[in-house]
Amino acid sequence: MAAFGELMDRFDADPGRRREQFAELCRWFLTNAPVYAHQLRRVWLWKDWPGRYAGETVIDLVAEDRRGHLWAITATPRDTAAWITQRDAQAFLAAAGRAPFAFGLLIATTDLIGRTAQHTIETARKPAGLVLLSDLDAADLDWPVSPAVVRARRWPPQRPRPHQRDAISAVVTGFARADRGQLIMARGTGRTLTTLFLHDTLGAERTLVLVPSLSWLAHTLRVWTANTPVDFDFLPVCTGGTGPEPDAVMENTSDLGLPVTVDPGQIATFLRRRSGRRVVFATHQGAPAIAEAFRPGRVPAFDLVIAVEASCGAGRDGLATLRTPEAIRARRRLFLTGSDRDSPGRVPPAATETATAAAAAVTNDDVAFGPVFHRLGIAEAIEANLLTDYRVVVAGIDDRTCRQWAARSGRSITTAEGADARRWVGYLALAAAMHRHDLHRTITVHSSVGRAREFARTLPEVIAGTPVRRRPTGRVWSDHVSGQMPTGQRRDRGHHLARLGPGDRGVLAHAGCLTDGAGVLDCDSVAFLDPPGSGDDLLRAVDHALRPGTGKTVGTIVIPVFLDTDTDPATAVGGAALEPVWEVIRVLRSHDEQLGAHLDELRRRVGRCPRRRPPLPPRIRLDLPAGAGVEFAHAFAVRLLEQTTADWEYWFGLVERFVEHHGHARVPVSCTVDGDRLGAWVNRQRTQHTHGVLDADRARRLQNLPGWTWEPHADLWEQGYRRLVEFVEHHGHARVPTNSGDRIGAWVSQQRRTHAHGALDADRARRLQNLPRWTWEPHADLWEQGYRRLVEFVEQNGHARVPPSYMVDGYWLGSWVATQRAHQVKGALDPDRGQRLHNLPGWTIDPAADLWEEGYHRLVDFVEHHGHARVPYSYTADGHGLGVWVTAQRAHHVKGTLDPDRGQRLQTLPGWTWDPFADQWEEGYRRLSDFVAQHGHCRVPRSYTIEGYRLGAWVNKQRTRRTAGTLAADREHRLQAVPGWTWTSSRPSHS
Repeated sequence: MAAFGELMDRFDADPGRRREQFAELCRWFLTNAPVYAHQLRRVWLWKDWPGRYAGETVIDLVAEDRRGHLWAITATPRDTAAWITQRDAQAFLAAAGRAPFAFGLLIATTDLIGRTAQHTIETARKPAGLVLLSDLDAADLDWPVSPAVVRARRWPPQRPRPHQRDAISAVVTGFARADRGQLIMARGTGRTLTTLFLHDTLGAERTLVLVPSLSWLAHTLRVWTANTPVDFDFLPVCTGGTGPEPDAVMENTSDLGLPVTVDPGQIATFLRRRSGRRVVFATHQGAPAIAEAFRPGRVPAFDLVIAVEASCGAGRDGLATLRTPEAIRARRRLFLTGSDRDSPGRVPPAATETATAAAAAVTNDDVAFGPVFHRLGIAEAIEANLLTDYRVVVAGIDDRTCRQWAARSGRSITTAEGADARRWVGYLALAAAMHRHDLHRTITVHSSVGRAREFARTLPEVIAGTPVRRRPTGRVWSDHVSGQMPTGQRRDRGHHLARLGPGDRGVLAHAGCLTDGAGVLDCDSVAFLDPPGSGDDLLRAVDHALRPGTGKTVGTIVIPVFLDTDTDPATAVGGAALEPVWEVIRVLRSHDEQLGAHLDELRRRVGRCPRRRPPLPPRIRLDLPAGAGVEFAHAFAVRLLEQTTADWEYWFGLVERFVEHHGHARVPVSCTVDGDRLGAWVNRQRTQHTHGVLDADRARRLQNLPGWTWEPHADLWEQGYRRLVEFVEHHGHARVPTNSGDRIGAWVSQQRRTHAHGALDADRARRLQNLPRWTWEPHADLWEQGYRRLVEFVEQNGHARVPPSYMVDGYWLGSWVATQRAHQVKGALDPDRGQRLHNLPGWTIDPAADLWEEGYHRLVDFVEHHGHARVPYSYTADGHGLGVWVTAQRAHHVKGTLDPDRGQRLQTLPGWTWDPFADQWEEGYRRLSDFVAQHGHCRVPRSYTIEGYRLGAWVNKQRTRRTAGTLAADREHRLQAVPGWTWTSSRPSHS
C-alpha cells in the first residue's frame, strides 16, 4: 500500500504526460473510491467518451451517474504549494457549464485555493465540486505503487463490534414497541458505523440521515459507502455557509465533491423510485426542504429516519419540522446523540428554571424524541477502551507569577480584569501545564482569529522566558488555523501536529474551526484560552481530548485561570474569571454520567457533613500557584459543586442528615438546619409531586427514604391510630395518659380537641368511638374513676387519708387525691365534686397530714415485715426515706411538737421506742448475757457475729467508751457484774 504523496512523486516530469497519467489515476479513483463507485455508472477518459468534441482542453474525464446525468471532470496535477486561481476556476466552470453536463468536478493535487476562486465555484450557475489533495490522501483506497500499476483492491468492510451489536439489538427491540426513540452513544465510539449497521439490520428501503454539518455529512458518506454490504443510491441534501460566529468554519457544498440539492421536487422524485435502497443524507438545515417534498402528497414515507445530534444549536430550527410526524413522514425515528437532556447528570441551564418549566421541557422531549433505547456514556466507553480517559486541569496563575515572568522577559503586563489578563495568564498557565503534565500535542481554543494568531506567535517566546526547571523540554512548534482558511491548509497544519518528532511539542491554536467526525485531530490535550463559545463548540473540543491517539493514555483539558491570592479565597473563586471552568465541567457532566454522579454525591455530602471539606472528583485537578494555600483549594471545591450541581442535591443531603439523626424523613414544616428551611423545602417537593412536576428520579430517591410520605397528615393520623390500637391491645382500654412516653397521649388529646371543634373526619371519629372505653371527655371519666377508687379505699380503711404514693391495681390513687386537694385549695375544684369528697370519712385538704399518714402507713408495713418498729436511719422503701421519717417523729416528740394522737398511734406499735440508742444498748447487753449463758464466759472475739448482729464489735465499743470516759456509770456497773467480764480485751480461742 502506497501513500498518495509517494505515488505522485513517481509521475512523469513532463507536464503533458503527467496530466495524462493523473487523468488515468483519477479514472481509477472515481471507479474505486466507495463514495463515487456508489454514484457513477461509467467513467471515460475524454478521448474515449463517445460524445467528445474538438477543441476541448480543460475537461479530462466524463462520468455518468445513476440518474443518467453527465459530469465534466478536470484533473489538474499541480505542485502542492501551487494555488488554484480565479482564472483556473473560471476556465473549469466554462468547460463544465456546457449543455451536456449536469455537474462539474475539479480534481487537483493541491489544497490551496483562493477565497475568490472557491466562491466562484460555490456560486456557479451549474453545480460543481472539488476533490483536493487532502481528499485524495484521506480516501478509503489502497493506492497503487506506480502510475503504471493501476489495480483496485478495496478494503474489506468493517463489522459490528460488541458494543455496536448491543446498541443495534436494543434499538431493534425498542422499535418493536415504539416508533421513535433515542440512542445515546458517546462521540468517538463508532456511532456512524452503528447507524449503517442499524440501517442494514432493519432492511430499510428508504432512509433519511440528518447530521449537523457538511463535514459530518461527508464523513458519514465515506463511512457508509465504504462499509455497506448492500448497494444503495444516495442523495445529499444540504446548503453551504458559516455558523453564527464571525470566525466560524466556512462550509462549502463544493467541498463535498458531489451534486447536492435542496429542491423538494428532486427529493420527491428520488423517494418515488420503486426499486433499490435509497438514502437521503442531509444536514439539519436541509430538513425543511425534505418536509416540503412531502407536501404535494404521493411521496412514500421513510422506513427509517436517523437524526444525529438533534439538539445541537445549528439544527434546532431545521429539525423543528421533524418533531411533527406529519412534516416528514416516517415509520421509525431514531435520535442519536452523545447525551440525553433528561439524564441524571444534567444540570438545569439556568438557576431560575422552575420545576414546572423543567418538567414541561422533559415531557416535550419525551414526546418529540421518544424513550431512550440504549445508552453508552463516556464512562462506559472509557472502561471499554473505546475512548481515552481524561482529566481536567485547572491551571491557576497569580499576580506574583506574572510579575516574575515579566521581569525576566522585560515586559510590562497587568493582571487586572480584562482581555490582557486572560491573555498572559493563558500563556503562562499552558506553559506550566505542558511541563507539569508532559503535554506534547495541544489544541488551544480562541474566540477570534487574531487571538489565535497572536497566541501561536507569542507562545514560544513565553516558554523561553520561563525558568528552566519549569520549562517544557524539547522543541516547541506552534501555529494557528481558522475557519476562513482553505480546508486543505487546515488539514495540513493538523497533520503537522500529529506527526511531531519524538520529544517535540506542538500547539495548534484554533479559532472557530474545530470539526467533528473524521476532522478530529490527533492530540493529547485541549486548552481553553478564551471563554468557551456554544456548548456544541465546547463538546467538539472535548471530543478531541477523549479520542484515542498516538501514544495517548489520558486526554487533558486545560483551563487557565487567574487567582488573586491577595484576596479572600471565597471572593477570589466567586468572580467571572472561573466561569469557563464551571461551563466546561457542566458540559462534561452532561455527557459523563459518572462524573455527574460523583459531583452530585459530593454536593449531597456537603449537606450531610457540612464540617467536612469536600474533595475534588478524581478527574478534576487544581494546579495552584505557590502563594495559594489550602483555603483556596477548599473554596474552589465548594464553588465548583455550587456551580456544576443542582441545589436539589444539597437539600437532599440535608434530608439524609435529618434521617441519620431522627431515623425517619418526616421533617416538620418548621424545621431549620443551619439556617436552611428544610421543612419548607420538603413541603415544596410534596407540592411538586402532587402537581406532577417533580422529576421521576428525584421522586424515587425521596420515596426510598425511611418514613417518607407524600401525604404526611394522613400518614401521621394512621400512625397515631395504629399506636393507639396497640395501646388498647396491651392495656385493654383507650384511656391513654397525656404524658405517655411515645406521645400517643398528646395525639389522643389532639383528636378530642379536633372533635370538639367539629373538625374531625366522621370516619375517623367512628373508628375511635369503636375502641374499648373510648371517651370524648376523658377528664370527667377519669375523675369518676378516681372517686370510685377512693370510695373503695374508705370502705377498706375506714378513712380517706390516702398517702400521696399510694397505688392500687396500678392506679396512683394517692396522686389523684393530692391533685383534688390542690384544686380545692386553689378554688378550682367543682363545688359538687368538693362536696362529695368532703362527705367522705377522714377527708382533708391538708397535704402535710397526708404525708404523715403515708409515713405511718409505711411504718406499719415495716412492722408487719420485721416484727418491730426499730427502723434504721438510712432505711428507704420504694424511694421513701422511712428511717428519716421515724427520726423526725422522735425529734418532734422530744420538742413537744408531736400531735398526742399521732404519738399514741406510734407508741402502740411493737418495738417502738422514743430513744433508739438506749434500745440498741439494751439489745447488745441482752445478746452478751445470752453469750455468757451459752459459753460460760464473756470473752467475745471482735469478729463475733450472731444472727447478723456484730456482738464482738458492740463489746469492743463498750470498752472503748469506758476508756474514753463516755460510758454511763449505770451501764459500766451492769457490765462489771457480768460473770467473767474484763475491761481488757483478750483473744481466747473460740470454738
